[in-house]
Amino acid sequence: MEQIPPIRDKVQLRRSSVFTKRPTIDDIDDGELAVNYNSSEPGVFLRVVDDSGEYEIRKIGPIHIGPVSPNSTAGDYNFPEGASHAEAWLDTAIGEDNRVLKVWDKDANNGAGDWIGISSAPGITDGGNF
Repeated sequence: MEQIPPIRDKVQLRRSSVFTKRPTIDDIDDGELAVNYNSSEPGVFLRVVDDSGEYEIRKIGPIHIGPVSPNSTAGDYNFPEGASHAEAWLDTAIGEDNRVLKVWDKDANNGAGDWIGISSAPGITDGGNF
């Protein structure tokens, strides 16, 4: 008797190496991942439905580390600017021996969004590496 192979979901993935390129809600489908593997600003993204029933893109990792916020130069390359709700950034602009972990809150500032500092701690660095 011939065995029927199990039915498996097809995993779809969009990928790019273009600096600051993030997917839009029209670029990916529900459950599809988008990955940017540019070493200067990598990211993994999903399309989700927010509390109001609208689609939005969420960056699910990794945490951006640097002196300027993630995706802040996207407009220079004709890509949409801005961060996704709950996106994390380790801000190094304060100085070599201090770091501030920030999270983007899309509802802050009456819905305009803002980076909210959630942790500030001195860091011991070795040539810019932790």
